[in-house]
Amino acid sequence: MFSSFFEIITSYKVEEMEFYLLLFVVVVSFAVPNLADARFKIWEQDFTRLARRRAWAVVAVGALAILVRTAALPILPVPVPSIDDEYENLLMADTFAHGRITNPPHPMRAHLETFHVLQEPTYTGIVPPAQGLMLAVGQRLTGYPFAGVVLSLGIMCAAICWMLQGWLPPNWALLGGILAVLRFGIFNYWANSYWGGAVAAAAGALVLGAIPRIFKRQRILDVVLLGVGLALLANSRPYEGFILGLPLAAAMVVWLMKGRTTYLQAAAKHTVFPLLLLLCITAGAMGYYNWRVTGSALRSPYAVSMATVNPVPYFPWQALRPIPTYHFKEMKEFYLDWDLQQYRKLQTFSGWIDAIKSKSLRLSRFYFGAALAFPLVMAVLLGGFRSIFLGRLRLLSICVVVCLAGLLVEVQYFPHYAAPVTAAFLALIVQAMRYVYACGRRGQSRFLLAVRLVPVLCLLSLVFGEAQQSQGYDLVTDWPHSWYSSLMGNTQRAEIQKWLEHDPGQHLVIVRYSPNHYVHEEWVYNSSDIDHAKVVWARDIDPEQNQELIDYFQNRKVWLVEPDIKRYRIVQLLPYTPGAALSAMQTRPDLSPAR
Repeated sequence: MFSSFFEIITSYKVEEMEFYLLLFVVVVSFAVPNLADARFKIWEQDFTRLARRRAWAVVAVGALAILVRTAALPILPVPVPSIDDEYENLLMADTFAHGRITNPPHPMRAHLETFHVLQEPTYTGIVPPAQGLMLAVGQRLTGYPFAGVVLSLGIMCAAICWMLQGWLPPNWALLGGILAVLRFGIFNYWANSYWGGAVAAAAGALVLGAIPRIFKRQRILDVVLLGVGLALLANSRPYEGFILGLPLAAAMVVWLMKGRTTYLQAAAKHTVFPLLLLLCITAGAMGYYNWRVTGSALRSPYAVSMATVNPVPYFPWQALRPIPTYHFKEMKEFYLDWDLQQYRKLQTFSGWIDAIKSKSLRLSRFYFGAALAFPLVMAVLLGGFRSIFLGRLRLLSICVVVCLAGLLVEVQYFPHYAAPVTAAFLALIVQAMRYVYACGRRGQSRFLLAVRLVPVLCLLSLVFGEAQQSQGYDLVTDWPHSWYSSLMGNTQRAEIQKWLEHDPGQHLVIVRYSPNHYVHEEWVYNSSDIDHAKVVWARDIDPEQNQELIDYFQNRKVWLVEPDIKRYRIVQLLPYTPGAALSAMQTRPDLSPAR
């Protein structure tokens, strides 16, 4: 009977089950409004006692995130990377973990070319370094970069709790921290890949939490945390961090203008000057990093990549850059297929409207879902719009609106683009819960029970998703745009890598794709020190150039992998023979620039 019931409930998607659970909560709240009221009051008193110890509450939330994600490893094991963003972050992490800022260009880089990886003037990833640094910390401490992911989750949840303490009463701030653990600290791709999100969310929380504290009292610690948050934003999500900083900078100017002369002098001494010093240090460090990687302090690795391989601009109103000549069909399709199509779609009004709808839907699914949208809807229906969005959290509402407007004009979008305002989203959700709770305390007990059951609803949704995951169900739907969706790792590449690492000697794997290869399933990625790596992955070109590659990596076993040819759904690892490369030459398509 139990197995039949489990089969029935697992036939639903997590989002669907959460919606049905929400309907059940609504029915119970109206049918039995005083359910467990005495028990809830006792729990709330204990909860408030912990929350009033603010520092301990922050530490408890961070520790809870780390412990829960670690405890979930039997169900959600250490992830296998699958997309280019993960591999480039792992490359940067390996570089930093070995004490290097970047790596020299490799002599055989023609065979090593891959997505989002700079091959010259130096060899490294193209994204800002914050995520790579966090992964490097995990690699140095434990030998596993994923430890850095878990650590970043703990820092993010603790920072969100600390941020909420600056805007809300301590018990509601602690509740928001726990919601962050349940919603963002366990189950989505922030917690189950190397792509990132938690670092930028923690940075945004530090910035948003420091502002109200600085307005109340000018402590150097709050200024330092503000500077650290801005530095992390600049090195994780620089555009979104800049957009977030605009309303906050305006609010700080207004705050300074309202002060008296002596007050202004004190504020400048304890706030403005230290912050400017921290920002100058950050700018200097970023310039030094750019100089080491690209040779110019004013040119980032991302800018070099955009200028050499990616003609699609960041915003739809910018002109398309000249389309370069690509050496490989996969590189051409990667940059001229999805990116270029999305850019051209946004050139039309109807395409832009469709993009706004799509981005809004994906953002709401990731950051809210049925469980967290419910208190917002309840509060607005009860007349709490002004109290939530225009009251004490007015500045946060402005930050959210400005950041969302900034996201809508980008060509691409993924949920972690909005990570800097994660804490602001949670603040508005918790404020809505607080408003509904107050309505319930004034005699509308059905609303009181409903808001009390929101964390329970989040927990049940999480447990349901974990149960499906443990049974091997595929939860990746419209990845990675739902709060519970994870990435599908390239397990076959990982299995081949693991087998070769345990095989004696060193290995060179030549990867040959078919003409119809799906470009988002890339296999050619390497560690930072290629010459001393146990396994080197390289692209197949032609017999002569392949032989030059083999001669360079002499004394290595040479293998051939064809990811698009599978036997019993398994990619075969075969000894490489030079004559076998002729068929690939004959089918190689035209790689001239698109017109």
